[in-house]
Amino acid sequence: MEDLLLTEDYDLQIKNGDFVIGDSQEQSVELLLLAKPGEFKKNPEAGCDILSAKNGVIDRFLDREIRVQLDADGFQLENLSITEKGIDISGKYK
Repeated sequence: MEDLLLTEDYDLQIKNGDFVIGDSQEQSVELLLLAKPGEFKKNPEAGCDILSAKNGVIDRFLDREIRVQLDADGFQLENLSITEKGIDISGKYK
């Protein structure tokens, strides 16, 4: 999946005066995990608000929320692992 790429600060990447386009799969998943519901105007129900789980309880609700959101976004999940050290996701967009 190709789209506009963002910098580490979530700003548009610009190279030689033009937008950078490339594989945006990881970027799309990251943005979906970070976004709070209501931040995407076209899809207000989208977003996992993963930062709210920081230093909190990691439970089955978080696992289910991530799975539901990724599926709704068209992401075919192969593996999801949530630990104290982070989240490991593998799969691809349909």
